[in-house]
Amino acid sequence: MKTKHAPTRLLTLTIIFTLLAPPPSGFVAAAAAEGGAQETVKPVVQNGLRFRLSEGREQVERPAPDPLAPAELLSAAETKKLLDRLPQLTPGADDTQDFKLRERSLPPPRAGEIIQAAFAPPAPNAPPAPSHTRAPLEVMRFAPEGEVALAPAFSITFSQPMVAVSSQEETAASVPVRMTPQPEGAWRWLGAQTLIFQPRVEGGRLPMATNYTVTIPAGTKSALGNALAETKTFSFATPPPTLKNFHPRGESQRRDALMFVEFDQNVDAARVLERLKLQPAATGARLRLATPEEIAADPSVRDFSKQAQAGRWLAFRAEGLNGATKDALPPDTNIKIVIPPGTPSAEGPRTTLTEQSFTFKTYGALRVIEAACGYRQRCSPFDVLRLTFNNQLDAAKFSAAQVTIKPDIPGAKISARYNTILIEGAKRSNTTYTVTLDRSVSDTFRQTLTGANVFTFKVTTAAPRLFTTGQDFAVLDPAGRRAFTVYSIN
Repeated sequence: MKTKHAPTRLLTLTIIFTLLAPPPSGFVAAAAAEGGAQETVKPVVQNGLRFRLSEGREQVERPAPDPLAPAELLSAAETKKLLDRLPQLTPGADDTQDFKLRERSLPPPRAGEIIQAAFAPPAPNAPPAPSHTRAPLEVMRFAPEGEVALAPAFSITFSQPMVAVSSQEETAASVPVRMTPQPEGAWRWLGAQTLIFQPRVEGGRLPMATNYTVTIPAGTKSALGNALAETKTFSFATPPPTLKNFHPRGESQRRDALMFVEFDQNVDAARVLERLKLQPAATGARLRLATPEEIAADPSVRDFSKQAQAGRWLAFRAEGLNGATKDALPPDTNIKIVIPPGTPSAEGPRTTLTEQSFTFKTYGALRVIEAACGYRQRCSPFDVLRLTFNNQLDAAKFSAAQVTIKPDIPGAKISARYNTILIEGAKRSNTTYTVTLDRSVSDTFRQTLTGANVFTFKVTTAAPRLFTTGQDFAVLDPAGRRAFTVYSIN
């Protein structure tokens, strides 16, 4: 085999000279020592190829294009032979169709009559004369009427023009309507036939808790000279005070709770307090208005009072014979605050017609009111054991050491949340667990546990179940095993 390139020749010569080169100097000296000869070893000068390093230049390789395969045009016979292998084409029923013509155009519109007139017709020099009628004046409609929840304004419409169209100052002097009682506000005309009264009180409405009477006397004349045949009288009424909001509510409330009521209109707090009733009436207990300092110290009542409109609420509390508010309300009792009929308003003379009230329950001795696990009378090994108390627990003083569980639940997590103790952890199937609470468990009222403190929970088996670690759609690792893992319980 002949070498054709200079680099190949150079590499071959390098290998040959390496094999023929003399041994290194250390090897010669070691051989002399083994033979025992006492002669000086001269250094061997190695002669051979020398290499020089230099920067190279990148050369771009240009691949040669692949040659095309030779091709020849098929003859007519070969082409026919190939096409004869295709299935026979069967013509369809709708292959041949007539040319689709568009629909006929609409006929051109007929020319209409041309009217020669100016774009802006000239205005008449004088307004048209009013049409006179001999019909008597009548009241067409009025509003509001009867019992209404709110009366923003009062309006009345006549059958004929009552005033000339002019400024409001001039027409306001002509008001043929009397309202009793007459609240602060102003009458004004909407056009020539409708008269409205707009109150000037806070909130832009007529005062509440008031019966109103509107009178149009007989003989009232319209702008056409026709008179009202007989006196017309209408009436409507706004409601007395209605309870809108209250506090407190629910169970486990303090025995010195600060109470709050809000109405839908202004009330006199002192007059309302006189009529409030406390049921059941504690021995010697009475209600008094709360001081500004007491309201500011109660977060709930403070927030309610800020959200309510001024003059529509009052805050109060119960106190004993000695004037003390602590434990003024009886323990573990449903307290009812009654707003009796006849409670007055600060806006009008009408008083309430029916009783209004709200209830709450004071706290009692701390006890467990429910021991539950799971749902539908089934307690699985994965359900949480719950002990519910009648009062809110003091979470800051609660410790897991106050709860004893037999048999033990490995890794059990015990916590107190509001009025519930939760015991979490995997339990054994078909096992009865006994939970004992220490009597030192306390609530936010500084009371310790009373009543039963030992509770049993019968844990059954878990419901049969199949599940995976993925979601609705899972993608397997292409480099891993072609296996999808499914877990089962029972």
